[in-house]
Amino acid sequence: MSRAYGPQARRRRHPLIDGDLVLVAASTVLGVWTRSMQWVVLAAGVVVVVRRRALLGALCVLLGLSGVWRSATTWAGAHPRHLGDFAGWVTIVGDPVPLGAGLRVTLEVEGERFDTWAYGSARRRLVDRQVGERVYVEGRRRPLTTQAHRAQLRHVVGRVDLSAVGDWHDGSRLSATSSRVRIALRHAAERAMAGDDAALFTGLVIGDDSRQSPQMVEVFRASGLSHLTAVSGENVAFIVAAAAPVLRRLRPWWRWATTLALISWFMMLTRFEPSVMRAGVMAIVATTGYVAGRDVSAIRALSCTVTVLALIDPMLVWSVGFWLSTGATAGVCLAGPRLAESLPGPQWLRLPLSVTLGAQVGVAVPS
Repeated sequence: MSRAYGPQARRRRHPLIDGDLVLVAASTVLGVWTRSMQWVVLAAGVVVVVRRRALLGALCVLLGLSGVWRSATTWAGAHPRHLGDFAGWVTIVGDPVPLGAGLRVTLEVEGERFDTWAYGSARRRLVDRQVGERVYVEGRRRPLTTQAHRAQLRHVVGRVDLSAVGDWHDGSRLSATSSRVRIALRHAAERAMAGDDAALFTGLVIGDDSRQSPQMVEVFRASGLSHLTAVSGENVAFIVAAAAPVLRRLRPWWRWATTLALISWFMMLTRFEPSVMRAGVMAIVATTGYVAGRDVSAIRALSCTVTVLALIDPMLVWSVGFWLSTGATAGVCLAGPRLAESLPGPQWLRLPLSVTLGAQVGVAVPS
Protein backbone atom coordinates (compact mmCIF):
# COMPACT_ATOMS: atom_id res chain seq x y z
CA MET A 1 0.00 0.00 0.00
CA SER A 2 1.40 3.37 -0.95
CA ARG A 3 1.87 6.01 1.68
CA ALA A 4 -0.29 9.16 1.59
CA TYR A 5 1.12 12.64 1.91
CA GLY A 6 -0.32 16.09 2.46
CA PRO A 7 -3.58 17.00 4.22
CA GLN A 8 -5.08 13.52 3.72
CA ALA A 9 -2.13 11.80 5.41
CA ARG A 10 -2.44 10.54 8.98
CA ARG A 11 -1.13 13.35 11.16
CA ARG A 12 1.30 12.27 13.85
CA ARG A 13 1.76 14.02 17.18
CA HIS A 14 4.94 15.97 17.75
CA PRO A 15 7.03 14.92 20.76
CA LEU A 16 7.58 18.63 21.53
CA ILE A 17 4.85 21.26 21.61
CA ASP A 18 5.33 24.71 20.06
CA GLY A 19 6.28 26.31 23.38
CA ASP A 20 9.02 23.71 23.87
CA LEU A 21 10.60 24.60 20.54
CA VAL A 22 10.51 28.29 21.44
CA LEU A 23 12.54 27.46 24.56
CA VAL A 24 14.97 25.35 22.52
CA ALA A 25 15.47 28.22 20.05
CA ALA A 26 15.99 30.66 22.93
CA SER A 27 18.60 28.36 24.50
CA THR A 28 20.46 28.10 21.19
CA VAL A 29 20.49 31.88 20.72
CA LEU A 30 21.58 32.34 24.36
CA GLY A 31 24.54 30.02 23.78
CA VAL A 32 25.55 31.85 20.60
CA TRP A 33 25.17 35.30 22.17
CA THR A 34 26.91 34.68 25.51
CA ARG A 35 29.36 31.93 24.50
CA SER A 36 28.97 30.80 28.12
CA MET A 37 28.24 27.21 29.19
CA GLN A 38 27.17 28.46 32.62
CA TRP A 39 24.34 30.59 31.24
CA VAL A 40 23.11 27.73 29.07
CA VAL A 41 23.09 25.23 31.93
CA LEU A 42 21.37 27.75 34.22
CA ALA A 43 18.68 28.47 31.62
CA ALA A 44 18.13 24.74 31.04
CA GLY A 45 17.82 24.23 34.80
CA VAL A 46 15.10 26.88 34.93
CA VAL A 47 13.30 25.11 32.05
CA VAL A 48 13.40 21.79 33.92
CA VAL A 49 12.08 23.36 37.14
CA VAL A 50 9.29 25.31 35.42
CA ARG A 51 8.22 22.74 32.81
CA ARG A 52 9.19 19.65 34.84
CA ARG A 53 10.53 17.90 31.78
CA ALA A 54 14.08 16.58 32.00
CA LEU A 55 14.16 15.63 28.29
CA LEU A 56 13.34 19.19 27.26
CA GLY A 57 16.04 20.49 29.60
CA ALA A 58 18.57 18.08 28.10
CA LEU A 59 17.67 19.23 24.58
CA CYS A 60 18.07 22.87 25.64
CA VAL A 61 21.51 22.07 27.07
CA LEU A 62 22.57 20.14 23.95
CA LEU A 63 21.59 22.86 21.46
CA GLY A 64 22.67 25.67 23.79
CA LEU A 65 26.16 24.17 24.10
CA SER A 66 26.20 23.62 20.33
CA GLY A 67 25.51 27.34 20.02
CA VAL A 68 28.40 28.13 22.39
CA TRP A 69 30.75 25.97 20.34
CA ARG A 70 29.61 27.32 16.95
CA SER A 71 29.85 30.93 18.14
CA ALA A 72 33.31 30.46 19.64
CA THR A 73 34.53 28.72 16.48
CA THR A 74 33.09 31.41 14.21
CA TRP A 75 34.57 34.31 16.20
CA ALA A 76 37.92 32.55 16.37
CA GLY A 77 37.89 32.45 12.57
CA ALA A 78 37.12 36.18 12.34
CA HIS A 79 40.84 37.01 12.34
CA PRO A 80 43.13 36.73 9.29
CA ARG A 81 45.45 33.74 8.99
CA HIS A 82 47.42 35.25 6.09
CA LEU A 83 48.61 38.84 5.69
CA GLY A 84 51.08 40.61 3.43
CA ASP A 85 51.53 40.77 -0.34
CA PHE A 86 49.30 38.70 -2.60
CA ALA A 87 49.01 38.14 -6.35
CA GLY A 88 46.52 35.71 -7.83
CA TRP A 89 42.91 34.87 -8.54
CA VAL A 90 40.23 35.87 -6.03
CA THR A 91 36.47 35.33 -5.90
CA ILE A 92 34.03 38.21 -5.52
CA VAL A 93 31.70 37.39 -2.61
CA GLY A 94 30.09 40.81 -2.15
CA ASP A 95 28.62 42.91 -4.95
CA PRO A 96 30.48 46.21 -5.56
CA VAL A 97 28.97 49.06 -3.51
CA PRO A 98 29.67 52.67 -4.63
CA LEU A 99 30.83 54.81 -1.69
CA GLY A 100 31.62 58.34 -2.81
CA ALA A 101 34.47 58.24 -5.29
CA GLY A 102 35.39 54.71 -4.28
CA LEU A 103 33.93 51.24 -4.60
CA ARG A 104 33.78 48.67 -1.81
CA VAL A 105 34.14 45.07 -2.93
CA THR A 106 34.39 41.96 -0.75
CA LEU A 107 36.86 39.37 -2.01
CA GLU A 108 37.62 35.83 -0.96
CA VAL A 109 41.38 35.39 -0.88
CA GLU A 110 42.69 31.90 -0.08
CA GLY A 111 39.52 31.01 1.79
CA GLU A 112 39.29 34.30 3.76
CA ARG A 113 37.14 37.37 3.15
CA PHE A 114 38.72 40.79 2.72
CA ASP A 115 37.17 44.16 1.90
CA THR A 116 38.83 46.40 -0.63
CA TRP A 117 38.18 50.01 -1.58
CA ALA A 118 38.90 50.54 -5.27
CA TYR A 119 39.59 53.89 -6.92
CA GLY A 120 40.55 55.03 -10.42
CA SER A 121 41.29 52.27 -12.91
CA ALA A 122 40.72 49.55 -10.31
CA ARG A 123 37.25 50.97 -9.70
CA ARG A 124 36.42 50.95 -13.39
CA ARG A 125 37.51 47.33 -13.73
CA LEU A 126 35.47 46.16 -10.70
CA VAL A 127 32.30 48.27 -10.88
CA ASP A 128 30.44 45.83 -13.17
CA ARG A 129 31.63 42.64 -11.54
CA GLN A 130 29.18 40.32 -9.74
CA VAL A 131 29.26 37.79 -6.92
CA GLY A 132 30.85 34.51 -7.94
CA GLU A 133 33.12 35.95 -10.62
CA ARG A 134 36.89 35.40 -10.47
CA VAL A 135 39.32 38.31 -10.81
CA TYR A 136 43.10 38.47 -10.94
CA VAL A 137 44.44 41.06 -8.48
CA GLU A 138 47.66 42.20 -6.90
CA GLY A 139 47.74 43.88 -3.53
CA ARG A 140 48.59 43.75 0.14
CA ARG A 141 46.45 42.18 2.85
CA ARG A 142 46.32 43.86 6.24
CA PRO A 143 44.19 43.60 9.38
CA LEU A 144 41.12 45.72 10.02
CA THR A 145 41.71 48.97 11.85
CA THR A 146 38.27 50.63 11.94
CA GLN A 147 34.77 49.20 12.28
CA ALA A 148 36.27 45.76 12.72
CA HIS A 149 33.24 44.36 14.57
CA ARG A 150 30.80 45.33 11.80
CA ALA A 151 33.08 43.79 9.18
CA GLN A 152 33.49 40.58 11.19
CA LEU A 153 29.70 40.16 11.30
CA ARG A 154 29.96 39.83 7.50
CA HIS A 155 32.78 37.27 7.98
CA VAL A 156 35.33 39.81 6.74
CA VAL A 157 38.72 39.37 8.41
CA GLY A 158 40.82 42.15 6.87
CA ARG A 159 41.39 44.65 4.08
CA VAL A 160 43.22 44.44 0.74
CA ASP A 161 45.02 47.48 -0.66
CA LEU A 162 44.94 46.88 -4.42
CA SER A 163 47.86 47.75 -6.65
CA ALA A 164 46.52 46.14 -9.86
CA VAL A 165 43.34 44.50 -11.19
CA GLY A 166 43.66 42.17 -14.17
CA ASP A 167 41.47 39.76 -16.12
CA TRP A 168 38.24 38.19 -14.91
CA HIS A 169 35.99 35.27 -15.80
CA ASP A 170 32.60 33.92 -14.78
CA GLY A 171 32.21 31.74 -11.73
CA SER A 172 29.89 28.74 -11.50
CA ARG A 173 26.99 28.44 -13.90
CA LEU A 174 24.50 28.85 -11.03
CA SER A 175 26.02 32.08 -9.73
CA ALA A 176 26.31 33.44 -13.28
CA THR A 177 22.59 32.78 -13.83
CA SER A 178 21.55 34.65 -10.69
CA SER A 179 23.86 37.55 -11.57
CA ARG A 180 22.35 37.84 -15.05
CA VAL A 181 18.85 38.02 -13.55
CA ARG A 182 19.96 40.76 -11.13
CA ILE A 183 21.56 42.77 -13.95
CA ALA A 184 18.48 42.39 -16.17
CA LEU A 185 16.14 43.56 -13.40
CA ARG A 186 18.40 46.50 -12.54
CA HIS A 187 18.64 47.66 -16.16
CA ALA A 188 14.88 47.28 -16.67
CA ALA A 189 14.21 49.35 -13.53
CA GLU A 190 16.70 52.04 -14.56
CA ARG A 191 15.08 52.34 -18.00
CA ALA A 192 11.56 52.66 -16.61
CA MET A 193 12.11 54.68 -13.42
CA ALA A 194 14.02 57.61 -11.99
CA GLY A 195 17.29 56.94 -10.14
CA ASP A 196 16.01 56.67 -6.55
CA ASP A 197 12.86 54.82 -7.61
CA ALA A 198 14.89 52.26 -9.58
CA ALA A 199 17.28 51.77 -6.64
CA LEU A 200 14.34 51.29 -4.26
CA PHE A 201 12.74 48.79 -6.64
CA THR A 202 15.83 46.60 -6.89
CA GLY A 203 16.23 46.79 -3.11
CA LEU A 204 12.66 45.65 -2.55
CA VAL A 205 12.71 42.87 -5.16
CA ILE A 206 16.21 41.35 -5.04
CA GLY A 207 17.97 43.08 -2.14
CA ASP A 208 20.24 45.15 -4.40
CA ASP A 209 20.47 48.32 -2.30
CA SER A 210 23.97 49.28 -3.44
CA ARG A 211 22.72 52.23 -5.51
CA GLN A 212 20.33 53.71 -2.96
CA SER A 213 21.32 57.27 -2.13
CA PRO A 214 22.16 58.18 1.49
CA GLN A 215 19.47 60.88 1.35
CA MET A 216 16.74 58.38 0.49
CA VAL A 217 17.85 55.91 3.17
CA GLU A 218 17.92 58.72 5.75
CA VAL A 219 14.36 59.76 4.86
CA PHE A 220 13.13 56.20 5.35
CA ARG A 221 15.00 55.91 8.65
CA ALA A 222 13.53 59.17 9.94
CA SER A 223 10.03 57.89 9.19
CA GLY A 224 10.67 54.52 10.85
CA LEU A 225 10.40 52.67 7.53
CA SER A 226 14.05 51.82 6.88
CA HIS A 227 13.14 48.12 6.57
CA LEU A 228 11.24 48.96 3.36
CA THR A 229 14.44 49.85 1.50
CA ALA A 230 15.57 46.21 1.40
CA VAL A 231 14.14 42.90 0.20
CA SER A 232 11.41 41.42 2.39
CA GLY A 233 11.01 37.82 3.45
CA GLU A 234 7.49 37.85 2.03
CA ASN A 235 9.06 37.78 -1.46
CA VAL A 236 9.72 34.08 -0.84
CA ALA A 237 5.97 33.56 -0.52
CA PHE A 238 5.42 35.48 -3.77
CA ILE A 239 7.93 33.29 -5.61
CA VAL A 240 6.37 30.05 -4.35
CA ALA A 241 2.87 31.35 -5.10
CA ALA A 242 3.89 32.25 -8.67
CA ALA A 243 5.26 28.73 -9.15
CA ALA A 244 2.23 27.06 -7.53
CA PRO A 245 0.47 26.10 -10.82
CA VAL A 246 3.53 24.06 -11.82
CA LEU A 247 4.29 22.72 -8.33
CA ARG A 248 0.74 21.38 -7.89
CA ARG A 249 1.23 19.11 -10.90
CA LEU A 250 4.20 17.32 -9.35
CA ARG A 251 4.18 14.29 -7.08
CA PRO A 252 4.71 15.15 -3.37
CA TRP A 253 8.42 14.46 -3.04
CA TRP A 254 9.20 15.99 -6.45
CA ARG A 255 7.17 19.03 -5.40
CA TRP A 256 9.18 19.21 -2.18
CA ALA A 257 12.53 18.98 -4.02
CA THR A 258 11.49 21.56 -6.63
CA THR A 259 10.26 23.96 -3.94
CA LEU A 260 13.56 23.64 -2.06
CA ALA A 261 15.53 24.27 -5.24
CA LEU A 262 13.40 27.32 -6.08
CA ILE A 263 13.73 28.80 -2.60
CA SER A 264 17.49 28.15 -2.51
CA TRP A 265 17.94 29.82 -5.90
CA PHE A 266 15.97 32.87 -4.76
CA MET A 267 18.10 33.12 -1.60
CA MET A 268 21.17 33.10 -3.83
CA LEU A 269 19.59 35.74 -6.08
CA THR A 270 19.12 38.05 -3.07
CA ARG A 271 22.66 37.34 -1.84
CA PHE A 272 21.33 35.52 1.24
CA GLU A 273 19.80 38.58 2.87
CA PRO A 274 18.94 37.78 6.54
CA SER A 275 15.20 38.36 6.07
CA VAL A 276 15.11 36.13 3.00
CA MET A 277 17.11 33.43 4.77
CA ARG A 278 14.60 33.51 7.64
CA ALA A 279 11.65 33.26 5.26
CA GLY A 280 13.34 30.70 3.02
CA VAL A 281 14.33 28.27 5.77
CA MET A 282 10.92 28.73 7.41
CA ALA A 283 9.23 27.81 4.12
CA ILE A 284 11.51 24.78 3.77
CA VAL A 285 10.59 23.61 7.30
CA ALA A 286 6.87 24.03 6.58
CA THR A 287 7.14 22.27 3.20
CA THR A 288 9.10 19.37 4.72
CA GLY A 289 6.52 18.96 7.49
CA TYR A 290 3.70 18.98 4.97
CA VAL A 291 5.17 16.31 2.73
CA ALA A 292 6.10 14.18 5.77
CA GLY A 293 2.52 14.26 7.02
CA ARG A 294 3.06 16.55 10.03
CA ASP A 295 1.24 19.74 10.91
CA VAL A 296 3.73 22.59 11.31
CA SER A 297 2.41 25.78 12.89
CA ALA A 298 3.99 29.12 12.03
CA ILE A 299 5.57 29.49 15.48
CA ARG A 300 6.91 25.96 15.28
CA ALA A 301 8.47 26.63 11.88
CA LEU A 302 9.87 29.96 13.10
CA SER A 303 11.45 28.37 16.18
CA CYS A 304 13.08 25.63 14.09
CA THR A 305 14.32 28.27 11.64
CA VAL A 306 15.93 30.42 14.34
CA THR A 307 17.62 27.35 15.83
CA VAL A 308 18.97 26.11 12.50
CA LEU A 309 20.20 29.51 11.28
CA ALA A 310 21.82 30.40 14.61
CA LEU A 311 23.87 27.20 14.37
CA ILE A 312 24.67 27.53 10.66
CA ASP A 313 25.68 31.20 10.85
CA PRO A 314 26.05 32.49 14.44
CA MET A 315 26.74 36.01 13.13
CA LEU A 316 23.01 36.31 12.33
CA VAL A 317 22.35 36.62 16.06
CA TRP A 318 23.87 40.13 15.83
CA SER A 319 21.95 41.03 12.65
CA VAL A 320 19.24 43.65 13.18
CA GLY A 321 17.66 42.69 9.84
CA PHE A 322 17.34 39.07 10.95
CA TRP A 323 15.65 40.00 14.22
CA LEU A 324 13.34 42.53 12.57
CA SER A 325 12.18 39.79 10.20
CA THR A 326 11.86 37.26 13.03
CA GLY A 327 10.07 39.71 15.32
CA ALA A 328 7.61 40.78 12.63
CA THR A 329 6.77 37.16 11.85
CA ALA A 330 6.30 36.30 15.54
CA GLY A 331 4.13 39.38 16.00
CA VAL A 332 1.90 38.46 13.06
CA CYS A 333 1.54 34.86 14.30
CA LEU A 334 0.99 35.58 18.00
CA ALA A 335 -0.42 39.08 18.35
CA GLY A 336 -2.22 39.22 14.99
CA PRO A 337 -5.01 36.67 15.75
CA ARG A 338 -5.67 38.18 19.19
CA LEU A 339 -5.89 41.67 17.76
CA ALA A 340 -8.24 40.47 15.03
CA GLU A 341 -10.62 39.18 17.71
CA SER A 342 -10.47 42.29 19.92
CA LEU A 343 -10.47 45.13 17.37
CA PRO A 344 -13.83 46.68 16.46
CA GLY A 345 -15.14 46.95 12.93
CA PRO A 346 -15.83 44.64 9.98
CA GLN A 347 -13.63 41.62 9.31
CA TRP A 348 -12.26 43.00 6.03
CA LEU A 349 -10.76 45.87 8.05
CA ARG A 350 -9.79 44.01 11.21
CA LEU A 351 -7.72 41.31 9.50
CA PRO A 352 -5.23 43.51 7.59
CA LEU A 353 -5.08 45.96 10.49
CA SER A 354 -4.33 43.20 13.00
CA VAL A 355 -1.54 41.84 10.79
CA THR A 356 0.03 45.29 10.45
CA LEU A 357 -0.22 46.04 14.18
CA GLY A 358 1.06 42.57 15.09
CA ALA A 359 4.11 43.03 12.89
CA GLN A 360 4.72 46.46 14.41
CA VAL A 361 4.59 44.97 17.91
CA GLY A 362 7.04 42.28 16.85
CA VAL A 363 9.65 44.74 15.51
CA ALA A 364 9.39 47.11 18.49
CA VAL A 365 12.11 45.37 20.51
CA PRO A 366 14.69 44.86 17.67
CA SER A 367 14.13 48.45 16.53
